[in-house]
Amino acid sequence: MNRTLREWFGFPAMALGCLGGISELQAVVGEDEGKAFREADKAFVEGDFERGESLLNELIANHPGEFDLATRALRRICLSEYLELIDNDWPSQGYPNQMFNKAGKDYEKMWGLISEYLREGFLETGKFGENGEKYSEDPRKRPFLLESLWRKVGDFPLTPKENMSDEAAERIITLQRSGYLEPDDPAVIDASILLVFIRESQRRHYEAAQLADALVAANNRQIDWLTSRAVLHARIKSPRANFLLRELFSFFDKPGIDPVVARAAKRTAALRMAWTGFSRNLMAEGPGWLGQMVPDNENRAWDRVAAGLVNGSEKDIDLWVQSCLGKEQSKVYVMRRDETGSAKAWCVLDDQLKSLRPETLREFREFQESRCRIDARSKTMGDATQGEKLAFFRRFPWAITSQRTLMNYAQVELEAGRGQAARRAFRDLWEHAEDPDLLKRARVGFWLSIAQGKDYETLEKLIAEINPDERFPWMDQAASATEIRQRLMKGVPAQNPKEEDHALAGMDIQLLSLPARPLWPPMKYRSSPGFAFVNLQSVGANLLVSTRNLLAWYEANNGANPVWADTARGGHGDHSISRMGEFRPIVDGNRIYTRWSYRADPLKLVAMDLETREIIWSQNLADSPKAKRIISLGNPVLSGGQIYFASAWDEHRPTGRFQLQLSCVDAATGQVNWRQDLSIAASQKFFEGVFGESLTVHDGAIYCSPSTGFIGRFDARDGKMEWMYNYESVSRHALAADTKGNAPLIVGDLVISLPRDSNVMVGLERRTGKLLWSSSLPLAVEIIGQVGQKILIQGRTALASIDARNGQIKWHSPYPDKMVGKATLHGASIYLGSQTTVYRYDATTGIERETRSLPETTNSIQNVRVLHDKIYLITDEPVAEKENSLVRYSPGGSAWEVTAWDPKLYFQNGNESSGSEMLIHENDMLHCLEATPAGKVLWQRFVYPRPNEIFFVAGKAILLYNKGRYDLYLKALDQKTGNLEWELTLLRLRAGHGAAIGRSGKYLFGKDNSDRFYLVDLSIGKVVLQNRIPRRNGNVKAGFGGGKVHFLMTPAYQRSLYWLQWDIGSNEITGMNQVMQGRNGDPKQAFRDNWVESAKFGEHACYFVSRQETPSREYVAYRTNYKDQSVELVGRNTRNLKFEPPFIFLQQQENDQHRKTRTHPWTIQREDDPNYAHSLDLPHEWYHRPTFVNGHVLDVRSPRNKQPWTVRVHDLGSKKALFTQTSENTERMGGIPAGPDRILVYDWKRNVRNTAPHFKLTLYDLKTGLAGQTMEIDYWSSNNQTPNEIRVAGNLVLINDRNSVKAWQLKL
Repeated sequence: MNRTLREWFGFPAMALGCLGGISELQAVVGEDEGKAFREADKAFVEGDFERGESLLNELIANHPGEFDLATRALRRICLSEYLELIDNDWPSQGYPNQMFNKAGKDYEKMWGLISEYLREGFLETGKFGENGEKYSEDPRKRPFLLESLWRKVGDFPLTPKENMSDEAAERIITLQRSGYLEPDDPAVIDASILLVFIRESQRRHYEAAQLADALVAANNRQIDWLTSRAVLHARIKSPRANFLLRELFSFFDKPGIDPVVARAAKRTAALRMAWTGFSRNLMAEGPGWLGQMVPDNENRAWDRVAAGLVNGSEKDIDLWVQSCLGKEQSKVYVMRRDETGSAKAWCVLDDQLKSLRPETLREFREFQESRCRIDARSKTMGDATQGEKLAFFRRFPWAITSQRTLMNYAQVELEAGRGQAARRAFRDLWEHAEDPDLLKRARVGFWLSIAQGKDYETLEKLIAEINPDERFPWMDQAASATEIRQRLMKGVPAQNPKEEDHALAGMDIQLLSLPARPLWPPMKYRSSPGFAFVNLQSVGANLLVSTRNLLAWYEANNGANPVWADTARGGHGDHSISRMGEFRPIVDGNRIYTRWSYRADPLKLVAMDLETREIIWSQNLADSPKAKRIISLGNPVLSGGQIYFASAWDEHRPTGRFQLQLSCVDAATGQVNWRQDLSIAASQKFFEGVFGESLTVHDGAIYCSPSTGFIGRFDARDGKMEWMYNYESVSRHALAADTKGNAPLIVGDLVISLPRDSNVMVGLERRTGKLLWSSSLPLAVEIIGQVGQKILIQGRTALASIDARNGQIKWHSPYPDKMVGKATLHGASIYLGSQTTVYRYDATTGIERETRSLPETTNSIQNVRVLHDKIYLITDEPVAEKENSLVRYSPGGSAWEVTAWDPKLYFQNGNESSGSEMLIHENDMLHCLEATPAGKVLWQRFVYPRPNEIFFVAGKAILLYNKGRYDLYLKALDQKTGNLEWELTLLRLRAGHGAAIGRSGKYLFGKDNSDRFYLVDLSIGKVVLQNRIPRRNGNVKAGFGGGKVHFLMTPAYQRSLYWLQWDIGSNEITGMNQVMQGRNGDPKQAFRDNWVESAKFGEHACYFVSRQETPSREYVAYRTNYKDQSVELVGRNTRNLKFEPPFIFLQQQENDQHRKTRTHPWTIQREDDPNYAHSLDLPHEWYHRPTFVNGHVLDVRSPRNKQPWTVRVHDLGSKKALFTQTSENTERMGGIPAGPDRILVYDWKRNVRNTAPHFKLTLYDLKTGLAGQTMEIDYWSSNNQTPNEIRVAGNLVLINDRNSVKAWQLKL
């Protein structure tokens, strides 16, 4: 639309002041206004949507304050968006004019009819179906107008719905929210429905759901609207779907159902059968944690303890405690009544006992103490290990003897610097002990453990709760709470300095260049270049940058070159290869703790010196003699001087389970404190590792969310599980957002978790693991942080704030642009950036505070990251190294070698070697080298994924990609510098049903599946010509020839052939309405009942093979002449075509001799000489990889029927074999072009059965057929990989295998 919201709502205050009750006034439109409406309506009917919208926007601007007129105009613009979508989707139908005629050529009725279709698109009542109740399953029998909204048929050729403008609809909604329109105003209903469809296509599900709620309310909760809302929530997989569907189906099940409800029930019958959210007969929960669990009917003490009746059951309860610590799984663990998880029975029982009054527990304390004293272990606790002390306390938690043992345990842990273990032990004493002296010592120990962890804010709050004059044991003496506080807080600032939020204008912008190495290893689920997952950590004034393959250290204000960089190339396999996530090393003092680094194995955790990078210690990620497959489950965490990390292992058997192993390692020495295994049922067939965060250590507990179907809490003292919440783990393909995941976030008494294998963020009760709420509508990608009780979310399409207490969305701010990188929270501001702009939002309200434009760069900005007062920009240009380490010289006698994983070579011309540059792509790097014996690196870029094609036009390397399911993306780099020249996305050019592309010289043509035609000038990266015809989408073969683009097209659901010609000089398309003539050589016989199998386009004619079905199936070859548009039959029983101008090869039917020799017979014609005729029998391999060199055909035959390897070149001009080379002592032979007049024949053999290997190269002159001197290269001495590809560039022969590219200089 032409006007922004701000412009439109800039009305004079006087006009706004006199509009009370405007909705009740009768609209009065003058003659001039009526004329404007009629002109706009006429433009819409004629398909000139831009003019119609312009006229109505001008009318609104010229009548400020006239809200009835504005509403009427905006509603037309809103409905015209739908009408334009229909017209673009089905151009041959002429829907604008068709709707006008259907409405009796009455414009008002036309808009009413369009509104009916729009509402029916949302409600789906069957109003426009054949029987008025339900639409046909056959897409051809459903109204196309509704299919434009529904998109139920995946391969239907429809215009991208998300490209529709939402401005008019938003303006109407703004009027309604401002009180100028009622919620049930027709304009508001139409605008809301249109926005529901647009927002759903944009994945802005929260807004779509809000609009659906408003529509239900505006229509008095009528059953059709309730049904559509419930279906919408089911479609977007909202957590509300179960509730809404349950509510809906309850209406259907009521007796005396009325006909409207009955029809709605019938429409949703299939959904009801597929719905899995029916209520199960779950047991009602009782009070407390114990009341949430399934009772053990065999346990006589369960009901009495649940009722708080302990006296008289002391022995049974003691036996219960003992069984909780045994090996019988049914006694050790208890299940939740709501079937969402389990818990350690000991923890549940202990929680219930702690909730009882002290006097209730007195007799049980005495009973436990008596049992404790007679236990043999009580006599040996002085020499017991820390683990034995802890086990002793767990057996007798209410006995003072075991509590004193735990005090000793806690003091040892505190002195050893294991703060989390000490903290948990002191808390246990605090919660279990009754002895006043023990309680006071436990409280002081708890304060000391908090101070040891430098959590001074928590310490301040805890001591403030105590009487300042109360005395506590301190250093073998006594001190008041005030004195202890003063000693513990000595040197600590009175207030923690608040993190500043900086204004964008005052921030420094710094380009950050990464080393020119692949940032990530090959990954089967990788879907992006991975720049968004590059982790940045400020370390003082310096910066640590990390990915899975990279660790780099940068000094302040120098992002161009790292001080040092460690990169992984090759090495051990890492079973954690899965979706990307942030790799965050721990930096503490002068050490880095990481599981990847210089000389480090990816299956080890290492500590290394920050300056020297020397390894100080290393530990295995998992340690079990049975472990065959080990993967990491997230980044390590440092807390209280200890490093905690999670891993998983199995025995490589399909048991459906894996072992979760938590480990705790001393950060100073690397000594293992403990490892704890827990058998987990795998929620998916294969469990995978986690890149990113998974652990949080808080208040003596470890909270683990490894994205494998569960969230759990574990005791930080030994890793024992306390509770586990289970959720449905979904596969990568079922995820609504590519969630980065987070370590569990602790907010008061809540645990907030966003697993990577779920569409849902959950809030759990921290003490019990009970599910309190779930949320999916923000499509959360990552939790940014928190402000008070509000959780800040970076979603797929918006920023959002969620109330941690109930999961409700407090504010929601859609992105104004496509964001790159990670949103960061500093102070009260959220920062995030696009490729052009940095945005700053208020973290409390979600309101955009300010923006700042980024400087133009010569390369694409891939990541924008704000850290404190700096804005870091990461582009696809890596560090420019003076001494590039990519190329190694003279290994094994070669000119140079590049080590690379699965490299692919690209040159300027397929058969020529005039270009001086060559490209090598590996993993996510594109290297440009001189195609010379020097092999100088000219430039490098991060490029992922591997392009579908790279071609060279006007000094540019053009990278072509498939983008999504339907589109093409082109990116041009300067061939000399690698700088970005232009980018272009072409919509719907690979959407099937008639989409086609092709290229000739500097032009690329395309036809989308809606029969739009595009011509792109690749030298400038712009669409220079467009055209369109009524829809003929279907099977299409297309190509350039004779100054035109030709399309041989068989429309969908037809078998007639059309020859369309697009004259790019006049931009005219002909042939769309005339079935092609000349079938079977008869100029008057139309091409019907046929299918074009293949087609080749030359300068003068097109050759194609038609599969003809009548009277029997036959493959017939034809030639179409551009000049007179005549059609000639050139061969029957022709299976395929190959074309190397001016020669056309037609594959003929095989006979028995051909099958015996495994050859195909080919007849050969010349496009420019009708008298030329030739034939050749060529091997089957030639069909798949034909090789032509300047009028010559290369024929390579493998050994068969006692015949040796043979390479033969046929001269098509003389129709003779130019030369033949054979070899019996070889493993592989072949030939490749070596310029326009030479062919290089290669002959190699590995060391097989102790015979000498060789690699021989022989050049042949195509003018004379003579061979040059055979050159033998030393390939096998430094390589055991068979070549993937052999190419010639200039005077170099290049051989690439799985792990390298090697170059040898040819002696020409």
